[in-house]
Amino acid sequence: MLRLSLILMLFVGFSATAQLTDKYTSDYANFYRAEELFEKAKFSAAQEEFKVFMKDINEPNHPFYIKAKYYNALCALYLYHADAELLLLGFLKEYPESIYRQTIYFELGRYYFSKNKFKDVIKWMQLVDVNELDPEMHPEYYFKLGYAYFRKDQPKAARDAFYEVINVESQYQNPSLYYYSHIAYTEENYEVALQGFKRLENDPAFKKSVPKYIAQILYLQGKYDELIEYAPDVQNDPRSDVEMAHLIGDAFYRTGKYDEAVPFLEEYNSKSATTRDEDYQLGYAYYKSGQYMKAVRMFDKVANVRDELGQMSLYHIGECYMKKNEYLYARNAFELAAAMHFDEEIAEDALYNYAILSYKLDFNPFDEAVEALNLYLERYPDSPRNQDIYQYLVNVYTTMKNYKSAMESIERIENIDFNMKNAYQMMAFNYGVELFENGRFMESIQNFKLARKYPVDPQVNAMSQYWTAEAYYKMNKFDDAISVYKTFLQVPGSYNLPQHNDAYYNIAYCYFKKEDYSAAIQNFRTFTQDPGEPSHTKIADAYLRIGDAYFISKQDEQAIDFYRRAIAENGGQVDYAKYQVGLTQGFQGNQGAKASTMLDIVNNHKGSTFAVPALYEAAEAFRLNNENGKAKQHYEKLIIDYPNHPQAVFAVFQIATLDFIEERYAAAEKGYLRVLNDYNNETKKREALARLKDVYTALNQPEKYIALVEKFGGMNNMEKDSLLFFNAFNLYEDSLYEKAIKAFDDYLKEFSNPTFYLEANYYKATCHNRLGQKDQAYKHYTNVLSRPEGIYTEVAAMFTSEYAYEQKNYNEAIRHYEKLEKVATYPENKLRAHIGIMRCKALQENYQGAKPYAQKVLDNDMSLDNVITEAHYVIGKAAFEMANYPVAIEAFRKVAKRTKGVIGAEAQYRVAEIYHLQEEYKKSEDEVRVLMKEHAGYDYWSAKALILQAKNSIGMEDYAQAEYTLQSVLDNYSVQDDGILDEANEVMQYLQSLKNKEKQIENNGNNTIEIGGEK
Repeated sequence: MLRLSLILMLFVGFSATAQLTDKYTSDYANFYRAEELFEKAKFSAAQEEFKVFMKDINEPNHPFYIKAKYYNALCALYLYHADAELLLLGFLKEYPESIYRQTIYFELGRYYFSKNKFKDVIKWMQLVDVNELDPEMHPEYYFKLGYAYFRKDQPKAARDAFYEVINVESQYQNPSLYYYSHIAYTEENYEVALQGFKRLENDPAFKKSVPKYIAQILYLQGKYDELIEYAPDVQNDPRSDVEMAHLIGDAFYRTGKYDEAVPFLEEYNSKSATTRDEDYQLGYAYYKSGQYMKAVRMFDKVANVRDELGQMSLYHIGECYMKKNEYLYARNAFELAAAMHFDEEIAEDALYNYAILSYKLDFNPFDEAVEALNLYLERYPDSPRNQDIYQYLVNVYTTMKNYKSAMESIERIENIDFNMKNAYQMMAFNYGVELFENGRFMESIQNFKLARKYPVDPQVNAMSQYWTAEAYYKMNKFDDAISVYKTFLQVPGSYNLPQHNDAYYNIAYCYFKKEDYSAAIQNFRTFTQDPGEPSHTKIADAYLRIGDAYFISKQDEQAIDFYRRAIAENGGQVDYAKYQVGLTQGFQGNQGAKASTMLDIVNNHKGSTFAVPALYEAAEAFRLNNENGKAKQHYEKLIIDYPNHPQAVFAVFQIATLDFIEERYAAAEKGYLRVLNDYNNETKKREALARLKDVYTALNQPEKYIALVEKFGGMNNMEKDSLLFFNAFNLYEDSLYEKAIKAFDDYLKEFSNPTFYLEANYYKATCHNRLGQKDQAYKHYTNVLSRPEGIYTEVAAMFTSEYAYEQKNYNEAIRHYEKLEKVATYPENKLRAHIGIMRCKALQENYQGAKPYAQKVLDNDMSLDNVITEAHYVIGKAAFEMANYPVAIEAFRKVAKRTKGVIGAEAQYRVAEIYHLQEEYKKSEDEVRVLMKEHAGYDYWSAKALILQAKNSIGMEDYAQAEYTLQSVLDNYSVQDDGILDEANEVMQYLQSLKNKEKQIENNGNNTIEIGGEK
């Protein structure tokens, strides 16, 4: 048996070897070699061998030929030859019943799969009988067929194909499971999808995309806590994208964990083209987590569309600002929310908040508080809040600064109660004062009358009378002013007012200006006898005017008494009081006392405008007291120290006269000739010529006199000249102004160079002025100013400067004011010149030129409050132009504090503007609020301030508030052509350009995995 077994083994071995040898030595040797190369994947060499074999055998129906042709086509396919598809299709056409057709169908499917021709993949894979395929090929078959269906959007067929593989271990198991789960996800079969994706979590090929699906499914299933628990592993993955951040953020958001939601929602929002709902979500998360300004910016984006979501966003903006105690901004947001009616409950609450905040803020550039409160009552007449609204409405009327609008609003109310009447009375009075401060006197009188329409408050009623009288006084209607002042003194409510005593002072001035000196004295004395009068300046001034009235009335003792009282009061104008005392002493014949008093002024008031006149009067006193040496000494001092002063000619004349009296004829001649040749005072020239006649008579030199007479007009004309002039002058003194004008005209036309040219023009101008013929008066006063300075220059300069100013001819006015400043002998006139130049240059916007005069006004104790305010304004404007902001702010603050007039509003605006220019936006904002509270009656400056506030908001990157503020101006400002709306639109365009900057958005594509190009 062993031997038999051995023989059998040898036989078997021999037989196998014999067969192998026969295989490679037979006629099919080439086929076998080619097949062996094919099996070793050496497709190029194999294909060449198959081609040789087919050529050699050349029997198309031979099994080995058919198989070789089949292998040849496969080689071309595996080698990606261009003719591979044609070879396979050709084979099928030639051998349709071949046992290889199933494999060819499959191989064609694989081939088209590699080319991403999924329609052809489906076509050929569907022809395959999967049961005839090798089982190892089943996973590949089902996956590639399923994927082809997937790519051709046939999810059901794809799902069924993938299902065949998801539980079969192979390289195609996980890809099939991925797409199977994906299809389940798209068909909202979330649990199936979730289980499938969880099986793929650790597969490196799907590790990036699967977590997103899991997170999305948990999110879609509402399993937010499970998603949040799952999220940490995802969020720590650097490959996690913004969509995942959105899911995690939204999960935190939906579970009320807003702090945790914010960073994820921020990440998503910063890199995605978000919807308004998503922006709102981030805004609300900011709001709930206390990041209010970030919330405002997000809500603002949503609020651009006027719908329910926009209304809700505006309401939340209001709440955010409330949390920040930014009540003004909150008010603006509530206003916009209240204007929408998508959610009526929100609209009502927003309107209520807006109305109450408008009242509490006292910030109503366009009377929003009144409008809002009334609107609330109109919209919600049955609201339980209405009693509060009525009380707020009364309060807001009482505090409004836009008085005109407040009055108009109250007038629209049918049944005005006591509180409303009280508010109306106060508004009318305040508006009257505002108009008065702006120089609109007749309008102010009308409003003071309205303040008495409802005389609820006796003191306000009384004050309306007082200010009415003040307005009449300003218009030089002294009789009307006296009448109303007296009414004021009698009405209830006036007795305890500080203005009660002032009324006597003002009445006295009215009488004084009317030249009713007896009545003026009576009322000035009544004023000074009030023990409670606090103003030393006014008391001193009253004593001076009493002294003046007695002086004019030639009651010298009384005049001196009150001048001395003024000096003792030390309330100002002491030099004037002393000067008047000295003059009065002279009239009393007490020349020694007069000289002493005048020299007191010369020595102790050297800067006074009365110093030179006092020096002259002291010399006169010595002359009249026969102290000629002292007289000459002081005359000469005047001539040497003040050679250009108008009184220098008088001093020269008087020295010449003293020389003549002392028979020093040569000296007298010299003096009188100096009057003739060096000065232009026609009156003194005439007197000097007359005195020279006496000099030359005494010297027995008549020929000199005759020569002088011929030089100065001829002897024959002098008498006629004098006759015609004094004829006109007498008519003037008799107040026959029209006749005097004609007489002066005749005189001036009669002579080519009239002796009294200066005097005639002066008195003719005065006649025209008293007849109200201002233009003619201006012409002749100008003629006076064309001649050298004299005693008429001051009055002429005073009139011409004021007239040119009224005509808005500021260059001419400045020229005349400068003349007045130069020649003024009265301090009031020098101050008048300084004020006039300051105002003219300011109106020309030459603030640097106006500044020195403003400072002179401030340095002058006689300056009134309103002028001091103007001076501070000019200094502020000058400093602002030079960017000297500390000085400008100081000056503007003083203006804003001192006046509620229009320059007060502008000054407050400038303070805010300076802080804006310095990028101190919060300080600027605070100053804008002060303007709105204290100077709200000036729409132009209120609107300017709101635009400035918008710029502040832009500077602080609060674009929402900037837009609301600008829109408020655009919606409410009514003047079309003063530049406000243009400026608001320009700033709005800039704001929108900032808001519309595009954000950088990442393109994350989709989460599905592309598979193709496989064998």
